[in-house]
Amino acid sequence: LLPVRLYDHVEPGDGGAMGRGVGAHTGNSTFAQKLGAFMHERLILPVVAGMAQDNLPFWGFLGVDCIVTEQGPRITALRASLSEGEAQVVLPRLEDDLMPWIQAMIAQRLHERPAPAWLPSVTVGLGLFARGYPHHFAVGGPVNGLELLDEGVRAFHSATEGTSSLRYTPQLQRSGMFSSLGTGLPFFGAGPASNQIRTNGGLVLTVVASGATLAGTRGVALINADRIHFEGRSYRDDIGAKEFG
Repeated sequence: LLPVRLYDHVEPGDGGAMGRGVGAHTGNSTFAQKLGAFMHERLILPVVAGMAQDNLPFWGFLGVDCIVTEQGPRITALRASLSEGEAQVVLPRLEDDLMPWIQAMIAQRLHERPAPAWLPSVTVGLGLFARGYPHHFAVGGPVNGLELLDEGVRAFHSATEGTSSLRYTPQLQRSGMFSSLGTGLPFFGAGPASNQIRTNGGLVLTVVASGATLAGTRGVALINADRIHFEGRSYRDDIGAKEFG
């Protein structure tokens, strides 16, 4: 099991409004490994065993949201999904090809596969969002600086348009009462003919860096995030400042 720390407040120190995709990171310390093993043995396996006992077999991604307390990790939610923020920092560490895992899920043959192999690296993802996210924010402005990212640093687009004449935008953002939330299912469709990438929502993209240590990887992510500019660009500069807890 690969534990991930997710951040869902827009201001440093977990202040301000709550919004998805603000940041995430994985770790490779002894504590992170022990935390993952503890969660697997004490939390995940009992949940899976209980589902099997109740004749509720499950194949797919099982997201377990936890908080770390003085008494140990405690489950706060279960999700049958691999969310955007998690996927962006977890999948770069998957040493295996993802497709055989997807095929095994569909065929209900996951039990025939060995445990996934993870790279011993650290990943840090910084969400770049517009000022005012997740409530009121400007859209339509140009995104500049993507060509300045270091080799190996990834930029995952969440609400942009104009890339190869395709648009990616949260679908719920298109309907009235959810017009400013910037959340929902992805929508792909025709976009403007220009190749200029523009913002089309509050959470614009996520910069993900990989490295040997959390401190070093966090530094690379911050340097590269600062190279990208759009109107009201904001991000938390404390993502990954401490590992877990």
